[in-house]
Amino acid sequence: MCVVFLGLGEFFFPRVDRVETMPAARHSDEFKAQVVREVIEKDRTIESVTAAYDLVAQTVGNWVARYEE
Repeated sequence: MCVVFLGLGEFFFPRVDRVETMPAARHSDEFKAQVVREVIEKDRTIESVTAAYDLVAQTVGNWVARYEE
């Protein structure tokens, strides 16, 4: 989005019809299983695993929840 400064604290925000989002990352089932095993079997916290693999905590939490079902 481009914001235009008009002067003296005035800004113009052009209309945006849609917000562009980043595509969801795709991880293999093998990778997901490895991450879940680290949480379940190695008693690591979700936070430590997400930091190690540069993942989002909510994503790993979802994987763990699906495994536990």
